[in-house]
Amino acid sequence: MTAQHATLPAPGAATEMACWPPVRTVETSDGWRAGLSGGVTRRANSAVPLRVPVDAARAVDEVEALYSAAGQRAVIRVGGTEADDAVDRELDRRGWVTVAETDVLARELDDDGDGDEPAGSASDIEVTWAREPDDDWLDTYLAVKSGGRHRELLRGILASGDAWHVTARDRSTVVGVIRVALADGWAALSCLVVAPDARRRGIGRTLTAAGLRLAREQGVTRAFLQVEQHNEAARALYDGLGFVPVDGYRYREPDPDR
Repeated sequence: MTAQHATLPAPGAATEMACWPPVRTVETSDGWRAGLSGGVTRRANSAVPLRVPVDAARAVDEVEALYSAAGQRAVIRVGGTEADDAVDRELDRRGWVTVAETDVLARELDDDGDGDEPAGSASDIEVTWAREPDDDWLDTYLAVKSGGRHRELLRGILASGDAWHVTARDRSTVVGVIRVALADGWAALSCLVVAPDARRRGIGRTLTAAGLRLAREQGVTRAFLQVEQHNEAARALYDGLGFVPVDGYRYREPDPDR
């Protein structure tokens, strides 16, 4: 995992879940939260061990049975909770594999917004926002993401909770989108997508800065986002906007070859 910042706190797994709530959440006998959302995104379809299990083997058995009954592959998020070591040992014993590693980045929101829009941002772009993602927002997001066949299920996930959906337009053409969700005094930025033919114009910076301004206007004092460790382009953008690593986690699944 990436080294964590010494002073800025992490939002924590519970807050992260509140910013991307599953369609259905089941609490296990050990107090873990298991998200069930038809397999649309790991964030909404994984079990989060919020407490150290009394019996790790039994806890994982329960998670496997829960997802099997829903017709889904079991996924457990490890990282950001006190249960990590016990769960990791049990998953190692079962031969589970790591399928994705994610860093959590965060920053304080200054009162004046100084530094939110650095050099290189697009100045000729119209930015609007709405509570629910409209068809243009979804089309832009799904054009570069998998899961198009679950469009309405994804729409429901995105529109749940306290969230805003920001759209950037060049004249009448949508050139990028981002989502801002609020929970527990935090703003979560996610779903940043810039249309392929509009890249290298600073639109990603413009959208992220707009998301930070929107969060500040709602009275939020801190923002975070989650980025896969191999996404160097995104890390460069967020580093330039003052985000620092504060936490990390990984998703583990049963080895499909076993």
